Amino acid sequence: MIEVEYYFDDGKGGVKQGTETISEFAVVKHFIVAGSNHVLEFDDIIKAIGGLIYFSDYFSFKNNAKHFNKITGYRYDPSLQAHFTCLVGKAFADYFFKLFYPGGITTNYEALATKVKGKLSSGKRPDMIGAYKNEKYSIEAKGRAGQLGNNFTALFNSSKNQAKNDDLECDYFIASIAENIYSDIFVHFKDPKGDSYIDNSPSAEDVINL
Repeated sequence: MIEVEYYFDDGKGGVKQGTETISEFAVVKHFIVAGSNHVLEFDDIIKAIGGLIYFSDYFSFKNNAKHFNKITGYRYDPSLQAHFTCLVGKAFADYFFKLFYPGGITTNYEALATKVKGKLSSGKRPDMIGAYKNEKYSIEAKGRAGQLGNNFTALFNSSKNQAKNDDLECDYFIASIAENIYSDIFVHFKDPKGDSYIDNSPSAEDVINL
């Protein structure tokens, strides 16, 4: 079991923070179902079991673990670790969206936007689109190995801008950033109220110190 600290801002003035205990299997399950446009199917379970075996070196399988294992020595593969880190960021974005918006689902943004719109706008686009009670949430997910510190604001702003590069007329634009995943995981799941904050929001600055 992995303890994940989080900070949540729903974009409507609602803010909460706490700790969520997540099983190893739940993590790899969200590797699979993130952006899949459904909650869980039998094939997803099989894939998740395979994922848990494949990435087993990254899990300690201990109660109350605070982080994933960082592989060292001859088993260290920087490409595989970067891939795992990216998957963790997307999995936590999916997990927390479905936690905070029960019954919501996520779809791969580019796949849906291409199907609906055909030609898309230029630039980097969001990872996922979440649907909940007739509202649409554009979600950009990031996973980072270390603590971001003073670099958080720049990454948060770029992630928020990426979420806003939207062709599907979303209602909310979320930056989900999982940082420090190999020592003390913290997830920022934020859509601060209003759109003028991007260059100089005090809330983005304040969250560095959480």
